[in-house]
Amino acid sequence: MPKPPRKVYTFKTLKSERGWPYSRQAHAPPDQGRTIPATEKGPGGALNIWTEDQIDDYYASALTSGAY
Repeated sequence: MPKPPRKVYTFKTLKSERGWPYSRQAHAPPDQGRTIPATEKGPGGALNIWTEDQIDDYYASALTSGAY
């Protein structure tokens, strides 16, 4: 059985659907020691996107480290 397609987020949908707390300029404050997942390029190469797996992993690691 084929895997279902991964949900992808642009910055705008990441903020509205997942409650992303950071601005475009300051995704994760460096004093908190967190780094955001690297983006992939969407169709046409102009749009930065994150996959649902990347965001889920980021939130999970931030919660287990007590940083979020």
